[in-house]
Amino acid sequence: MQRISIRFFLRMILVSMVSSTSLFAQDSTEKLTLEQCVQFAIKNSHDAKIADLELEGAENQIKEIRGTGLPQVNGFATFDDNLKLPTQMLPGEFFGQEGTIPVQFGTNYAATAGVEANQLIFSQSYFVGLQASRASKEYYKLNQLKTDEDIIYQVASNYYNALNIQEQLTIIDDNLERLTQLLKIMQVRMENDLVREVDYNRVKVNKTNLETQRKSLLTGLQSQLNMLKYLMGKPMDESMTLDNTAITSFNQDEVLLNNNLEMEERTEIKILNKQMELYQLDQKNVQSGYYPSLNAYGRYYFQGQQNSFGDMFSEKWFSAAVIGLQLNIPIFDGLQKKYKVAQSKINQSIVSENISKTESYISLEQETASSQLINSLESLEAQEENVSLAEKVYNQTNSLYKEGVSPLTDLLDAETSLREAKTGFNTEVIKIKMAELDLIKAKGQLKLISE
Repeated sequence: MQRISIRFFLRMILVSMVSSTSLFAQDSTEKLTLEQCVQFAIKNSHDAKIADLELEGAENQIKEIRGTGLPQVNGFATFDDNLKLPTQMLPGEFFGQEGTIPVQFGTNYAATAGVEANQLIFSQSYFVGLQASRASKEYYKLNQLKTDEDIIYQVASNYYNALNIQEQLTIIDDNLERLTQLLKIMQVRMENDLVREVDYNRVKVNKTNLETQRKSLLTGLQSQLNMLKYLMGKPMDESMTLDNTAITSFNQDEVLLNNNLEMEERTEIKILNKQMELYQLDQKNVQSGYYPSLNAYGRYYFQGQQNSFGDMFSEKWFSAAVIGLQLNIPIFDGLQKKYKVAQSKINQSIVSENISKTESYISLEQETASSQLINSLESLEAQEENVSLAEKVYNQTNSLYKEGVSPLTDLLDAETSLREAKTGFNTEVIKIKMAELDLIKAKGQLKLISE
């Protein structure tokens, strides 16, 4: 495959820049490159902000789980109004009588106030939970990266589409300028009976059609720019223009270097692998429920007991304290943990299938983009030659028409062919840029676009 003419690209870029200057002369806004748009979107788009908040939430979740292993201290207070004191049966021997005697113990009012502390000493679930929380944070980091990649791909796609419309406007402006000059010449000739009025009107109709098409393209361009602003998180009322030279500033050899698939670099695969790890930790956490857990506790409190409510806070309260250990040993849970483990294993199998499915899709994505790239590069060479021939034909036909040798129909046909050739060239360039974007995505290197 021959290299694309650098001189031709430079000429196209120069024409594009000159024409775009006239098209957007009223807008002094700085033209944004793709890198600038992507960088702005990563910082300001709604999806990026949501991903940042989710990551922050994961960090707080880690701290929350870690906090369950720290001492838990609580204050407590109770107040009881014993409307009817409970009765207990005591042996009559205590009172020198036979049988049992009913006796009521307690006071009408009782109150307790104090502080208690609990400290986890051992819990297998706690340690697994810490592992899972760290893995969860890594998952949200990958999710944040995937969100950035999605933003980059969407911004780049819409950026290229906007540039395509912008280039079509440039081509139409060039044609309108040629038709305007032609009409001026024909106006003079028609006044001298050298040109028929029907031919003049035919050119005028073509010019009107192009002006109508231009208005339609301007509306489409504005819609595309608005979509780009939305993706970037940019206010709709802010003006924005794009750097036209982006679609013609690529190197064929560098583009073809992207045709190497690196499956492990895809963020989608990394996310699925992290999901598998989380399900494995979930299974381990459920199985940890079979282990005993040990807690230490302590309480220090005061008690007040009186038969009169008025004496509750005037009489002396009595203090008490207790410390101890609590061992919890799971024995039978109705087979709940067994079926939770089974569910976790099923989820792992689903993730495994999703990994295989995603790898197949990535391969298909890469193959499709590679084929599109090769075809478009080959077509671009033909389009380059087509534009050169169309320009040559137009210039020759224009000269012949001015000499009165060639009819107006031939000139208008040549003008249409030139416009279509340039449009076809720009369309192939956009296809190449989109295929290049898809290949970069397949390699998992979309973040390089923002650097």
